[in-house]
Amino acid sequence: MSKSALFWQVYQRLVDEPELDSLTQRLVEAAFADDAAIREALDAPPEQLGAESSVADDANAAPPEVYLERLDVTGFRGVGVHTTLTFETCPGLTVVVGRNGSGKSSFAEALEVLLTGESLRWKDRKQKEWLSGWKNLHHDGRTWIRGTFLAAGTGKSVQIQRSWDADEYDDGALELDGKSVPTLENWTEALETFRPVLSYNEIGSALDGGPSHLYDLLRGVLGMEELTRAGDRLAYRRKQLVDVDKQQKASRDSVVKALGSSEDPRAERARAALKGRNADLDELLELLVDEDTGDAEVSVLRRVASLELPNATDVLSAAQALRDGADAVAHADAQTGELEAETVRLLKAAMVFHDHTPDRACPVCGTDDALTDTWRTKANAQVAGLEASTQARGDAKRAVEAATRTATSMLSRVSKPPAVKLAEFAAAEAAYTTWTTAPHTAPALAEHLEKSFDALEKSYDALREAAKRELALLQAEWRPIRRSIEAFVEAAEAWDKAKPGVKALKAAEGWLSDADVTLRNERFIPIRDQSQAIWEKLRHRSNVSLNDIRLEGSKTRRRVELDVAVDGKSAVALGVMSQGELHALLLSLFLPRLTLPESPFRFLVVDDPVQAMDPAKVDGLAQVLSDVAEHRQVVVFTHDARLPEALRRMQIPARIVEVTRAENSAVTLRDTRSRPAQFLADAWQVADDQSEFSPRVAPNIVPGLCRGAVESHLQSTAWRVLLKSGHEHDDIEKQIEEAKTVHTLAALAFFGDSAKSGDVYGYLNNKLEGGTTTFKALKDGAHGAFQGDVR
Repeated sequence: MSKSALFWQVYQRLVDEPELDSLTQRLVEAAFADDAAIREALDAPPEQLGAESSVADDANAAPPEVYLERLDVTGFRGVGVHTTLTFETCPGLTVVVGRNGSGKSSFAEALEVLLTGESLRWKDRKQKEWLSGWKNLHHDGRTWIRGTFLAAGTGKSVQIQRSWDADEYDDGALELDGKSVPTLENWTEALETFRPVLSYNEIGSALDGGPSHLYDLLRGVLGMEELTRAGDRLAYRRKQLVDVDKQQKASRDSVVKALGSSEDPRAERARAALKGRNADLDELLELLVDEDTGDAEVSVLRRVASLELPNATDVLSAAQALRDGADAVAHADAQTGELEAETVRLLKAAMVFHDHTPDRACPVCGTDDALTDTWRTKANAQVAGLEASTQARGDAKRAVEAATRTATSMLSRVSKPPAVKLAEFAAAEAAYTTWTTAPHTAPALAEHLEKSFDALEKSYDALREAAKRELALLQAEWRPIRRSIEAFVEAAEAWDKAKPGVKALKAAEGWLSDADVTLRNERFIPIRDQSQAIWEKLRHRSNVSLNDIRLEGSKTRRRVELDVAVDGKSAVALGVMSQGELHALLLSLFLPRLTLPESPFRFLVVDDPVQAMDPAKVDGLAQVLSDVAEHRQVVVFTHDARLPEALRRMQIPARIVEVTRAENSAVTLRDTRSRPAQFLADAWQVADDQSEFSPRVAPNIVPGLCRGAVESHLQSTAWRVLLKSGHEHDDIEKQIEEAKTVHTLAALAFFGDSAKSGDVYGYLNNKLEGGTTTFKALKDGAHGAFQGDVR
């Protein structure tokens, strides 16, 4: 999206402040884009913040400078059938005049709707009736408005059209050069800033909303809406982050409320962690991450509830193994003993001796020929039998040792119940003591296992169930507390993350606010000067001077300071100025918007600017419009004939278009350079009529039309003569009103004194041959049929 001229002004100020931190600069840039860009700038890693700005140097596409060429209206407001109002596409003044209800303001409003899509006449009105009359009651077909604009320097025309096939205003279609478009593309920004239509509603309602409303209207002239929107985006994002802080504070309050008077030992830890300005999040997280470490008492209860015992079947099996082993050892002991083992050793020694000295006498008993081969065979058999008995006895002992180890392991595997305030603890502790105080002999140990395990199992089961019940009670109370702590920790962590962003956004807002004030004042100076110059012409002998105009404050404290003085003494504008003066003052404030050099619109349209003005200010307005028309195409719509008369009287060049409306909203436009010329044109039309009725009708009509031309011209002349002689506007208006006859009006025009009506004929005779005769003829002919040649 292309960047505006305002953005580049702001951007240049950013670049010209090298000490401005990079995050603030990025945030200001992002604010001119959208909310997403602001988020992206806040979330950017620190190493990216010092990088070169990402702003691309693109050209701002602006609409061409245009003049208003023609306006076609069909079925809109007071215009029924298709009517075209054409304009001279050059600087100059055009006044469209017509009585109230003639349809003239419908053209002004049509142009406003065409360009902006709305009318200040019904904008912000709560009553639907204000909008219901947008479509002409006498038109049943398609409603459409088309504006043709001549692009300066190109010779090409641009056409904009809005049309409605139905009765709902919001269902209208927009076209640009014959193509359907959602908006007026690059015209939109220019229309917001340099709205070329100044309506009576805009001026009339300027003071209705108080100082802030007038401030907004005048600030709108400066074309700084984009900067305002940028500031609003920064403020909106900051508010979102501040809401995170509010959320964490609310979550903290929820935790405190949930804790209440809970006696859960973890609750006391949570209360301690929440004391002080900054909560101890690590402590709270410890309560959440592992509930076993959440609190000593809860941890003990969980250990008690998870106490384990050997399987009863395994215990009985171990006891039986002890008994079986003991019985095997007893049986082996009955079969053999230590003497048999010595006998085996002795016999093996004798066999070794026999191997070295066969058939010798026994070295023990001395018997001759005792150690023979026969003896050897018998000795081998005896040794084998004795070794088998010894092996059986060893196996039995080893079985007893294994069974004893198994039983001892079962004894040691049982954990001592942790001390806990439960009634069942004492029995379990006693059973544990009995269980671990075991005899060492196999038969006794087997009996111990069988007898003590039953009591151990029953007491441990009871203790475990009691611990589980206690835990359930604690958890029922702790669960909502835990949830509230979880929510608070999450909100607090989010706030810790958001907090630096709030600080950065405040800095960006502050910088942008300062830039706003500076740019606002710079842009308003030429408008202020022009407004004061316009007021000097509009005030026209008013004793109220406009010394200064200032836009001050911002947001809810914004206001317009109008430094006015009455006869040199400072005063409050609303307190001392009449309605007409206020209207003229507001007109002087708003007209500069339409004439700013930056505006691409070389035309400006003013609707009903004469409201409540006294005659002197109408002359001032005529001069102001004339001055503007030297460089702009000026179109004024008015129902007040005083403005056209002032233009004629002051001999200000202007095209005057008269609007009339017949039945069924048939609007007619007619150029009338001057009222006298129009009277004469009508008179000639009647005089030239060749119909059979003309001889009877013309003598009755032509003198009256001619008299109207003379009276209109005498009236304008009287204004000029009296003004030059120093008369006040009120006095002139009164004298002309009191000049009841064309004779006294002529005296005012010729001599500046209605009392000199007797000198009129002599003056005419001197100035114009046949003037007296003609003057008498139009006077008399206006009251009866003229007997001479009407031509």
